[in-house]
Amino acid sequence: MHVAPVESPGPDERLRFRRDVQGLRTVAVVLVVIYHSGVGLPGGFLGVDVFFVISGFVIGRLLVAELESTGTIALGRFYARRIRRLLPALAAVLIFVALFSVVATSPLGDLRRTIAQVGVGAAFYVANFALLIYQTNGYFDLDATSNPLLHTWTLAVEEQFYLVFPLLLLGMGRIFGRGRRARRAIVAGISVLALASFVLGAMLSGSVAFGTGDLVTRARLAFYSSPTRAWEFLVGVLVALGGSTIGRVGPRFAAALGVVGLAAIVGAGMWIDEASPTPGVTTLLPVAGAALVIVAGEHHAHRVARILSSAPAVWIGDRSYGWYLWHWPFMVFAQFSFPTMSTWAVLAVGVAALIPTEISYRYLEQPIRRSPGWSGRRVGRLAAACSGVAALFLLALWMLPAVSSPGIAQIERSRRPAVELPRSCLSLQRLDDQGSEVHCTWTVPNPRGKIVFVGDSHAGALASVMASVATRSGYELSIAYRPGCPFAAVDRIYDDRRQTAACRQFVDATVDKIVLGDPDLVVLASRETLYVRPDTFALRYSVTGEIGRTGPAKAEIWQEGLAHTLQRFSKRGIPSVVVATVPQLPSFDLDLCPAWRLWIRPTSCARTASRASVDDLRRAGLTSTRHAVESVPRAQLVDFADDLCLPHTCSTFRDGWWLYTDANHVSQYGASTLAPRIEAEVLPAVRAHGDEH
Repeated sequence: MHVAPVESPGPDERLRFRRDVQGLRTVAVVLVVIYHSGVGLPGGFLGVDVFFVISGFVIGRLLVAELESTGTIALGRFYARRIRRLLPALAAVLIFVALFSVVATSPLGDLRRTIAQVGVGAAFYVANFALLIYQTNGYFDLDATSNPLLHTWTLAVEEQFYLVFPLLLLGMGRIFGRGRRARRAIVAGISVLALASFVLGAMLSGSVAFGTGDLVTRARLAFYSSPTRAWEFLVGVLVALGGSTIGRVGPRFAAALGVVGLAAIVGAGMWIDEASPTPGVTTLLPVAGAALVIVAGEHHAHRVARILSSAPAVWIGDRSYGWYLWHWPFMVFAQFSFPTMSTWAVLAVGVAALIPTEISYRYLEQPIRRSPGWSGRRVGRLAAACSGVAALFLLALWMLPAVSSPGIAQIERSRRPAVELPRSCLSLQRLDDQGSEVHCTWTVPNPRGKIVFVGDSHAGALASVMASVATRSGYELSIAYRPGCPFAAVDRIYDDRRQTAACRQFVDATVDKIVLGDPDLVVLASRETLYVRPDTFALRYSVTGEIGRTGPAKAEIWQEGLAHTLQRFSKRGIPSVVVATVPQLPSFDLDLCPAWRLWIRPTSCARTASRASVDDLRRAGLTSTRHAVESVPRAQLVDFADDLCLPHTCSTFRDGWWLYTDANHVSQYGASTLAPRIEAEVLPAVRAHGDEH
C-alpha cells in the first residue's frame, strides 16, 4: 500500500523538493499501520490511495518537466532510478520473510506455499496477479491477512504504473508536441483515461450497480488490478500538470484547501470501513483529500503545510517506503507467535519495525541510491540479482520439507480419519440410482438400513466417525456436504450471487433426493452459530424471501428455515437428528501455529476458554436450532458440548490429543471421541424407523 518516497533533487533536477509531500506520506503510512494493528481507524487501509496520488504527482512532475525541457524522456535512466530506489529494500524484506517463515509459520497447511507464490510474484512486481490467481479470498479475509507478503500487491500496482505511464506520456508528447496547447491536450487525454479507470473500478467493485455476474471475483479484480487503480495515480499526475494554474491560488484559499484535504483523509480513515466497495465512490474522499493537500502546499506556506513539513514528519516520510515494507511481516509473525496479544501490542510491534526500516534505509537503500557506480549494465545486474535471489529463497521455502517432531507427529495422528474421506461430496446420486458407484457412500453386506449425513463443513469434520460407526453397526451411509452452506431453507447472502445460487441448488437437490430415496435416518450438522451471528452476512428465508440482517432476525430465519427442511423429511416419515454446532474456541488454528512452538512446546498452540464464554457464543444459534427441532415430529437434537468440554472449561487439547484443528472444527480424533454418543443417541432413531417398516 505504498509508493516510492519523493527523492531529494539530483543535480539534473531543478524541481523544488516538497517537504510537505513527504509529511503527507507520513499521514498515509500511519493510517495504514494503525489499521493493520486493529487499534482503530476502520478505513486506514485507504492510506494506500493517498500513496498512489502522491506517486502520480511525484513521477508526473519529474517526467512532465523532462518532456517539456528536452522534448523526450530518458526511459533507461528513469527505470534505472526506480530499480535502485525500490528493489534492494524489497529484496531484503522478501529474503527475511522466506528465512523467518521457516520458524515463524506452521509446517502444516498451505501457508508457506501461499507466501512463496505471492513472494515470487512480488520479486518481479506481479504480486497483485499472484493474489488474483492463487488466493481465492479477499484482502480483508482472515486467511488473506495471515500472509506476511499480502501488502506487496501495492508495489506491483505502483511498478506497473511506472512501466506504462512514461511510455504513455512520451507518446502523447510525440503526438501533441510542446507548449501550452500540448499541455492542455495531454491534460484532456489523461483526464479521459482517469475517468475510464475510475468507472471501471467502480463497476467491478460494486460501488455502482453493474451486471449480476461473479461479484466476488469482480471485486477482487477491482481491488488488486492496476487498470482499476490507475485513476488514483493519474489524479496526482493532473495535479502536477496543473502547476502553473495552482500557483495562482491565494494563500488563504490554499490554507483552506489544506485543512479540507487533510480532514478528508483523516475522515476517510475514521468513517469508511471494509464493507465499502473499493476502489469506488468512497475512494474519492481520500484521493481528493490528497490532491487538495498537494495543491495547497504547491506555492504557499500555511499551517497544514508547516505541520507536514516538520522534521519528524519528513523523517518518517523519508522512511515510509521501508516502514511500509517491514511493518506488516513483523505484525503477522508476532501474531503467529502470540495469537492472543492485544491490538496495542500489535501496534507496538508495527512501530518497532522502524528499527529494520532505519537499518535498511541507512545501509542499503541510500548507499545504492546515491552511489554513481550503479548505472548502465550494473543496474540490470542489480535488478536480476535482487529479484532472482529473493525468488530462489522463496522457492526454497515452498519446497522445504516439513521438519517433523513428536508434537507434529501427534497432530498428524489426531487428524488421521477413522475411514478415508473423499475430497468432496456434493451429491447423493446413490440414493436414486442404486446401480451407480458413488464414492461418498459406504456400503455393508445386507444393510440394516440407510443413513444420510448432510450439512456444511461441520458435517465433513464428523463424516469419518459417522461412516465408521454406521458401517460397524450394519448401516449403509451416504454423505453430502458443502462448506459454508447452511443446510436449511435459508440462503447465506454471499457477495458472489453464484455462490448463493450454488448453495441453494445443492440443498434443494439433496433434500429432493433424500425424500425420493426414503432413507431410514437423516443426520444434519451445520454451524448455526455462524449463520445467526449479527456481524456477518445477511440470511434469507428461501420460502418467503424474508431477509434478516440483525442477530435476532437471522436467528428467527434460521429457525424457520431449518424447521421447514426437517418438515419435508417428517412428512415422508423419515426421522432426523440435528447435531448442534460444536463448542468454538476463537483465535485457534493449528495451521497458523509457528513451527518453533510446535517443535519446542506444541501444547502452547492450544486454546482454552471458560465453558461460560463458549456457551455464550453458541447460545443464540443453539436456541433457534432447538426450537426448530422441537416444532417438528420425528426430529431430535444431539449436542456434543459435554463430550468435548469439561464442566468449567473447553480446550482444543486434552489428554495428550488434539480435539480441534481450528476454532470450530473438531479433529478426527476429537470426532472419534464422539462415537459412543453417536451410537447411543443417533443410531436408535434409525432403528426405531426400521421397526416401523
